[in-house]
Amino acid sequence: MKEYEFKSEIKDYVEKSYEEFIEYKNIIRKIFAVFHDICEKNQITYYYAFGSLLGAIRDKGMIPWDADIDVMVPINQVNDLISALNKELPSEYYIESNFTSKNYYLCEMRVCSKKYDSQYIHLDIFYLIGAPSNVKELSSFDRKVKRMFLLRAWRYQDLEKGKNTKDNVIYYVKKIVQKILKIEPDFIFNYRCNKMLWKYNFIKSQNYIVWASGAEIFPKNIFEPKRLIDCDGNSMYIPNDSDKFLEIRYGDYNSYLPINDRFDEFYNAYKRFKNSKM
Repeated sequence: MKEYEFKSEIKDYVEKSYEEFIEYKNIIRKIFAVFHDICEKNQITYYYAFGSLLGAIRDKGMIPWDADIDVMVPINQVNDLISALNKELPSEYYIESNFTSKNYYLCEMRVCSKKYDSQYIHLDIFYLIGAPSNVKELSSFDRKVKRMFLLRAWRYQDLEKGKNTKDNVIYYVKKIVQKILKIEPDFIFNYRCNKMLWKYNFIKSQNYIVWASGAEIFPKNIFEPKRLIDCDGNSMYIPNDSDKFLEIRYGDYNSYLPINDRFDEFYNAYKRFKNSKM
């Protein structure tokens, strides 16, 4: 084989892989559309979040190399959301959450398709929780949220999946840490998690924190009134001051990663998608 022949082969392979990648993304777009309609019908507030919001504002759609959709829901509406999803989700979908699934290791809820591994094909629903106004108290609470998020991930993570193989030293370290963390009974740990979610009255709070790994602090006034926009073939709600949200989360959000990083993100997600079919 000549170099130019291999170069042509690579080009064809990448183009075919990317077309398949878009098909998988369309499955997630469809899950989101179902979620949006249920929220509209039941008057449940949500906002596009993180990379999904970044794509909607900067790229006018899903980030071309990104592979999921993230939304935020106010904690005071989560129970109503769970009830609505349980009643109205089409039979091909289901939800996973720390409120409905035993030993669920994530802090966010997920809407998943029964046809695919939920680890790869899903809609992520993060909780937007109330936070104090006092600067010192706010900083302390933010640290506690970040710590609890990590503790939950380490406690319930399935170490047999993914890169954490038994040939990996990190696997054994995590296994030991997990055993130590599980000395505390599940019901006590989950009680502490849930108590933190509702510690501050959401309606009265002037600051919000997203229950996620970054746990950034956002002022309440950037969210309301929410805005409905259309892009990427879907309607979606976004924070009123989306620019401020993105600046707090990413800083200079208009810059792009180097092409090698963007390609790696796309291709790694594509390979995960290929192995996700049940």
